[in-house]
Amino acid sequence: MKRIDTGGIRVSSDEQKKKGQMVNAYLSDILRQGVDKKNIIIELARSGSMDEDKDMEYKLKDGKLIIEFDLKKKRPMLYDWLINNVAKNGVKTHYITKWDRLARNIPLGLGIRQICKQYGTEIVATSDTNEDIMILFSFVMAQTESDRTKQRVDMSKQYKFDNGLYLGTHRLYGYQKSKILIDGREYLHLIPNPTETYMIQDIYSDMDYKDVKRKYKINAQTYYNIKSNSFYCGYIEYNGEKKLGIHQPLISEELWNKYN
Repeated sequence: MKRIDTGGIRVSSDEQKKKGQMVNAYLSDILRQGVDKKNIIIELARSGSMDEDKDMEYKLKDGKLIIEFDLKKKRPMLYDWLINNVAKNGVKTHYITKWDRLARNIPLGLGIRQICKQYGTEIVATSDTNEDIMILFSFVMAQTESDRTKQRVDMSKQYKFDNGLYLGTHRLYGYQKSKILIDGREYLHLIPNPTETYMIQDIYSDMDYKDVKRKYKINAQTYYNIKSNSFYCGYIEYNGEKKLGIHQPLISEELWNKYN
């Protein structure tokens, strides 16, 4: 079996993937290494987020640190590449642009390198250093930045929760986006959308899902997400806590409890 070269690109959002922001630059960089375009995988960065405490295990074997994690769940595209190419000794070199594009988590980044080395696959960064100590430093810096970002997001969500604000970024069915001023700063606020309130009322009724689907053209996942979301009866939730929000409920708490 002839061994091939592959490439990997990670972007931060669906929008970047669709519009090609940064993707074209990364793609050109990897193509210059002689990699066939069909052998380049493009992932969304959020699919690689991992909770070290829950998703990883550390073991010592023959004096070496062995990192185990559920890569299939966290990085499905990369997992398929490892199983279908690397594990079959089909990949000679895997090109990335920078090490923080491979992983923004120290154990995950080192773990992926560890797996590849077992099968003789070398990972090479085209626009970054490839010295072991500097690779580790890249993962450390990437994780530090990720941890700080997560901390800022958590603090923001906690503040919103404490003030009864909507914690999401997208509008929910039955509501429309608005803004509310708190402590001199604007925050996203959801207000009832008159054109969709009838749909919410029908969902929280004895109307069968098939009839709701036929009437409003929504899929099963959306239907059950709406029917199980306590936001519609006035509540917000965060970190296992639940409290009344400042938004206007579309149904009564009694009605929500009837279907939950």
